[in-house]
Amino acid sequence: MKEKYDYIICGAGLSGLILASKIFDDRFFDDKNILLIDKDLNSSVNKTWCFWEKGNSMWKDYIVKSWDTVIFKSRGFHKEKSLNSYSYKMIKSKFFLDSIIKKIMQANNFDFYQERDNNGKLWLCFYFNVMNYNDAIIIQEYIDNV
Repeated sequence: MKEKYDYIICGAGLSGLILASKIFDDRFFDDKNILLIDKDLNSSVNKTWCFWEKGNSMWKDYIVKSWDTVIFKSRGFHKEKSLNSYSYKMIKSKFFLDSIIKKIMQANNFDFYQERDNNGKLWLCFYFNVMNYNDAIIIQEYIDNV
């Protein structure tokens, strides 16, 4: 683990990993040190995220299902309608999160840190705006003693 980070991402949920993925893809950050902290990098919960989109998706590698039509049904009624240029798309969170974690773990400028306190709570979020790891340890010791 490095002693100094240029960017610290607190949380490896949807927002944190999208940010990490965008940083990974942007060459501007190649010489920057990034720390991603979370209580648990294992994505055991598999949620679904759905969204409307026009045209090709920047998330095409993660889309597991897509609909180009909508169906209205009830007893005695059935109507199918094209969504024209829009699609309704679905991403499974476990696949999405695991894929991004795997992708950014290959980068030399990313470090991951995960830990829980005795109650299972994430205390590392106190690192969020701290640029020096040693200062973060001092802050944590202070917080523990308050």
